[in-house]
Amino acid sequence: MEILSVCFGLLVVASTAGLLVGVSRVRRAAPAQPDAQHGTVFDPLEAAFLAGGPGRVTDAAIAALHEDGRLVVAFPGVVAIRSTEVRNPVEGAVLQAHAAAPSGALHWLRVGVMRSPAVQAIGDAPPGRAPSRGAGVAVEAAAGVVEGAVPSPPPLRTASARIRCPLPVRQLTYSGR
Repeated sequence: MEILSVCFGLLVVASTAGLLVGVSRVRRAAPAQPDAQHGTVFDPLEAAFLAGGPGRVTDAAIAALHEDGRLVVAFPGVVAIRSTEVRNPVEGAVLQAHAAAPSGALHWLRVGVMRSPAVQAIGDAPPGRAPSRGAGVAVEAAAGVVEGAVPSPPPLRTASARIRCPLPVRQLTYSGR
């Protein structure tokens, strides 16, 4: 029994040493360079678009304006502009949408900024990358590359089909009181 425990201890020590050697090799390895097809994202707004589309870009711009103190969001979702300083086209779109919104509501501000040409231009900017996961599928489907088809759902039953309840159901009547 003692030999078995010694063998088990040696096994634990050997596996721990192997794990430490592997981790140290991975940490010393040079960071992987981005390949030519995907490249890197240097603009935070482009990264926001790739992560969540126009809504994420709008949220990032509003958050940046709020963090700098150039925009204030009150409790019920009313937005007020404190400074008209613009650092990028999306922030300019936020200011234009706020000027066009009569109530300054955050919801309508977001909708206006998401539809603005400045935000839409971010999606058109990366020429080698698809801005969303579905864009490549649509191109392949148009080219006839898609191999499988989505089956149609089974037909619905008619309204005359009866549903049986396994539990007894009492009939309720209204007495009018």
